[in-house]
Amino acid sequence: MSSKLGQIRYDENVAVSHSDARRTIYDPEKILEGIGGIWHRHNIIALKQGGLELGNHYHDYEEIFFTPTGEFSFGLVDLDDFETREYSLKAGNRILIPEGIGHIVIGKSAENVLMGYGSVPFDPKRLIRCEGRALETLASLYKKVV
Repeated sequence: MSSKLGQIRYDENVAVSHSDARRTIYDPEKILEGIGGIWHRHNIIALKQGGLELGNHYHDYEEIFFTPTGEFSFGLVDLDDFETREYSLKAGNRILIPEGIGHIVIGKSAENVLMGYGSVPFDPKRLIRCEGRALETLASLYKKVV
């Protein structure tokens, strides 16, 4: 097993402060609870249609994603040895992706929401597009998760 993929952290039912038949209320202060370090809000992505492919890149920093609603498929590839993993991020779940892990994210349907955080302030110049074998590996994962 790759040491980088072994660093992935996947948590379910994060930040729920109340849930009943009408709604689920998340406490934004608890989204990053239990994960050390300083985290910066990067973005909130609200999908207008399902099946959209996001990502196909990696970073030189750690990234956390949380979804309050919907479902996202994450395909991950370690760029050192091309080992892969797949995760399904459902409402209330989060995933921590280490630096140097290529990722592709597929929103299952419209109205899904994905919140992103990084270990550094957001800078679009730090998004590094996957190329060559890494891009081919992510593309093969995409075909599996759609």
